[in-house]
Amino acid sequence: MKIDEMIENFRLGKFELDCKRIVLTQNKETGERYEGKGYIKQDTDGVLIYNVYVTKHENTTPHSQLSNYFSHLGKIHPDETFFSLEAEAKDGTTLRASRFFPAVSWDMHSGEPEFVRGQLQALTARRDFPQKNYVLELHFFEKYEVPLNKWSTVEGIGGKHHVVDTAEFDACDSHFMVNVRDGSGQSVVEASSEQPFPLNFHWRIQEALQFITGRTANHRALVTCEPGSQKLELISPTKASLRPHFCPPLKHVSIEYRTHGWELF
Repeated sequence: MKIDEMIENFRLGKFELDCKRIVLTQNKETGERYEGKGYIKQDTDGVLIYNVYVTKHENTTPHSQLSNYFSHLGKIHPDETFFSLEAEAKDGTTLRASRFFPAVSWDMHSGEPEFVRGQLQALTARRDFPQKNYVLELHFFEKYEVPLNKWSTVEGIGGKHHVVDTAEFDACDSHFMVNVRDGSGQSVVEASSEQPFPLNFHWRIQEALQFITGRTANHRALVTCEPGSQKLELISPTKASLRPHFCPPLKHVSIEYRTHGWELF
């Protein structure tokens, strides 16, 4: 599992994995189950989609899925109506997803399901990793105007040159490093700590970025490291307001934003 490569392909809309095995399981006892080879990739809008060519199935008929869906129409869907996915890619990586509705295509002559397809809100992969500290790495697939204060050396057409593309600071018992390289098409916020992060700390980071920039922010990839393991989550795009109705607390062109922006964060 090459995490950086997977994130970059996902950012460019080129994410695609052929899978030796995909299993879809309904979240209840004796629920529907489908298994077969298939793939997971992005559609033209960047949304994660899957397709399973069914070779095995259990507890399902051509009308069971419709019955399951329409029995809860107009209501809050309980967990048992949703499905979970587990897939094994050709390189051995195990991928998981949850809380989605599959669409099943049936061969009405044989009464057997041919394939199952649908969309995924998110896809996760986990691997063993010799990591001691706790790390959160949020990837936003757009450039944000943040107060950068560190130089980096980059390789360009005319050779090496220096750019201001990084900021480092400490907050909430964590060390933060923010990278926004001009022309990269993404902003990355990394937090590291010797202690476990509070529950849902990545949402706090995203909210803080929205606050200081005055813009909607939705991370599209999340890398979570804990001692001995590393997890990658890829997230399908969601609708966002093009003109959010809030303003940054300090003007981005002001010297105060450069000197006090991360205190507000």
